Amino acid sequence: MRHLSRRAPYILAALALAAGTFVADSGQSSAATTYNVTTGAYNGTRSAASTVVGEWTCSGLTTNRLAAIMLSIPVWEIAGGSSSTSSSPMTLSRWDGWSSSKNRPLYSHTEYPSYKRAHWNPGVGLWQLDTWAATLHLNHGQRANARTGGLEVARYLRDGYCSGTSTLKSRLNGNWFGCRTDKCYNTYLSMYNSSNDSLRVNKTSGSQYDGGVTNRSCRWGSGSSWTCYYYNTNAYEGYMDVTDPNGDGARTPLAAPFLSFTTSNIKRAAWLRGSTGYDKEIVKAARTTENARYSSVYSSTNGWYDWTSLQVWKCTSSCWWSTWGP
Repeated sequence: MRHLSRRAPYILAALALAAGTFVADSGQSSAATTYNVTTGAYNGTRSAASTVVGEWTCSGLTTNRLAAIMLSIPVWEIAGGSSSTSSSPMTLSRWDGWSSSKNRPLYSHTEYPSYKRAHWNPGVGLWQLDTWAATLHLNHGQRANARTGGLEVARYLRDGYCSGTSTLKSRLNGNWFGCRTDKCYNTYLSMYNSSNDSLRVNKTSGSQYDGGVTNRSCRWGSGSSWTCYYYNTNAYEGYMDVTDPNGDGARTPLAAPFLSFTTSNIKRAAWLRGSTGYDKEIVKAARTTENARYSSVYSSTNGWYDWTSLQVWKCTSSCWWSTWGP
């Protein structure tokens, strides 16, 4: 079973990675490439790797080596093999395809044909976390967080490394579309400098390990509040595929800014009037135990509905509960 998104959000067939000839057994390449990584993506990834290595590790697997394995994935899954492109933890998948009937519940087109960018992009973040059982319960904001989503990725790759080269290759090639034919494995060998246990990376601007997703407080009506996440796709750090936002061409829609949150074991994405320009609030819901493609919440509408009762704590010169969103 393939656990992660099989649709890379950005594909550049013409790009090739000039990383030299690799010597797999030594974990080092005869030629090396320096890779651009936003500071936040680097720090978040390394934090997750450090936590997982601290749980347990095996001979040769250090925090930096595990971080290099992890960071090799967005090079191909997001940046199409470009070492100069700094991928964003906020990246949303753009190639899920309306032509596939299993993806149609992700689109708001059926229930709300005028609101194309109220769209549930399933693949989220540096590792395009989607239908993997270990992260299925996380909402968009939590999956975008390199520390939160990165923990399960780190554990999966640690176990693969410690089981041998063939297992690590199999886990990379089989679970990430962009990693096929050992692309990510070879990039890891180029990125990791085994002679001094360091990474060949250039840390670029963009300090947030969540890429720019911000915490807010939400509530229903006058009820108690909870943490929600404002996913402003206009404020990403690093690279994100923002072309063709309505998905009129080959790409799927790029979600307009939305709130992501989980309550009562249901994860939701909510597009509010104040942040989208829409004339109503539009919501997609899915249980934390299910794939949003097969949502059984409000099953007659594939998890889509609208409302006016959600409020967000908003502050400018003063603070108040706003029904119009961030």
